[in-house]
Amino acid sequence: EPYPEQLVNMLRHRNRPVVVAQHAPPGVPIDAVRVDDEQIGRSGTEYLASLGHRRILLLLSEPRSPLGELRGQGWHDAMTAIGQTNLDELVVDCNVVPGENSLVKTYEHFTAWLNKPRPAFTAVFCVAWTGAIAGMRALREHGLRLPDDVSLVSHGGEGYIGEPCA
Repeated sequence: EPYPEQLVNMLRHRNRPVVVAQHAPPGVPIDAVRVDDEQIGRSGTEYLASLGHRRILLLLSEPRSPLGELRGQGWHDAMTAIGQTNLDELVVDCNVVPGENSLVKTYEHFTAWLNKPRPAFTAVFCVAWTGAIAGMRALREHGLRLPDDVSLVSHGGEGYIGEPCA
């Protein structure tokens, strides 16, 4: 959701350190440490490609956020670089919204996706660890063995978007 105007003004004209557990709005100069999320998507996909995979799914298992979008852009760039086209058919967006249990929603959505006619794939890049856990279970239940039948790579950093698992 957008920053309230008073917070944007405080960030633009700060006179003391400010910590915000959210992404900075465009145009606000903030000193920060962050992970290169686009490179995460590119590196994970390039690694799978180095193993010979060409049909690599993108599994989106968290609510929409700049982190996931940047990782998805890195996946897209790497897939394009290896000559893949029709990338939309390789995106599995589990449509998780804030407040939903990402593991449960991703497992249910990915299971339903696997039950339908689907494009061929040999690997999965998950933008978040929740996709990896849910995805591994769904793949196993569909008789697909990791890493024999399908390879799976995920970002598992300390940053977590969404609600904690109970």
